Amino acid sequence: MKLKDNYGNLYEVNPNPSLNLNLTYKKVSNKLILFYNSRIYIIEKLEDVFESKEDHKDEIFSPITGKINSIKVKEGDLLNKGDVILTLESMKMEMIITSPQKAIVEKVYVKENEVVGQGKLLVKLKFLE
Repeated sequence: MKLKDNYGNLYEVNPNPSLNLNLTYKKVSNKLILFYNSRIYIIEKLEDVFESKEDHKDEIFSPITGKINSIKVKEGDLLNKGDVILTLESMKMEMIITSPQKAIVEKVYVKENEVVGQGKLLVKLKFLE
């Protein structure tokens, strides 16, 4: 579980069921606001951000936080399944993002050397098949 406090700090939390914590909380929309130890934490369930994956299947999102090393496509390019769209570097490892099927690149939302967070929209495609 990830917690974000009111200062923008992000924390990874592994709940321990043997701990007995007294937390004050409030649910607001798809967020849970926790008050603990004089700090505020906001928990947001990312899966609820989109109505369904089907609505966004033609959009490529960053699977990890990292830096865009290179962009191999531009708007209007024709891609076949497996063609490289861009490369993303995280913790000195490179991830290659490829086209899931035959498509045309509609929009590129990032630039080379840009640092992106997990879930950031990178590219919008128009599938041809």
